[in-house]
Amino acid sequence: MRGRVIRAAITAAFIAALLAAVAFVGGSAAPPAQAADPSGQSPQARAIHASGFGHFRGDVRHIPQGNLIRSEGRPEPKSPTDVLPGAAQTDSALQTAPATSAATTSASSFVGLDFAHFGAGWPPDPNGDVGPNNYVQTVNTSIGIFNKGGTRQAAFTFDSLFSTAGTGTPCDNSNQGDPVTLYDPFGDRFIVTDFAWNDAQYGTGPFYQCMAVS
Repeated sequence: MRGRVIRAAITAAFIAALLAAVAFVGGSAAPPAQAADPSGQSPQARAIHASGFGHFRGDVRHIPQGNLIRSEGRPEPKSPTDVLPGAAQTDSALQTAPATSAATTSASSFVGLDFAHFGAGWPPDPNGDVGPNNYVQTVNTSIGIFNKGGTRQAAFTFDSLFSTAGTGTPCDNSNQGDPVTLYDPFGDRFIVTDFAWNDAQYGTGPFYQCMAVS
């Protein structure tokens, strides 16, 4: 979309994070390590290419919500409680009145994505950004699109979004959360990203960074 997030052409690009392992073999008779001379090295640039690529051209309001999938291999924090550790103490810097502002400001507050239908564990990792007409929110493994008045116009999981593009990577069906949302004012587009891996490869990788650009 150019200027409207509702009719979007989603381009998904995915970069697999590569892991390098270096083994050191030592012994009592081995000579001490010597620092390399930087002037004698010839560094080579290496390009990083997308592991998968796909397109979705359609109305994001028609993307199904999708099912919440919580990874069994990834340990989850415990649910928060209202009981604070330690004894209660008085905060001498606590403000009892709102700060005054000389500049004219406007604000809008509305209910975002809820835990029951769009959450996938604790913490919720809410993130979002605002454009000229819309606010895009990400929570764990879900995405919500709202207008400036707070009306939700679309909501779906990362799995549901990326599966429509068919990238052939874990981004299609194994997104793991920690999302980031950004609005690019120069390109008039939204960018959402999170990471993904197959559950069976939680400790070994490869690990993918999944990106969708409107």
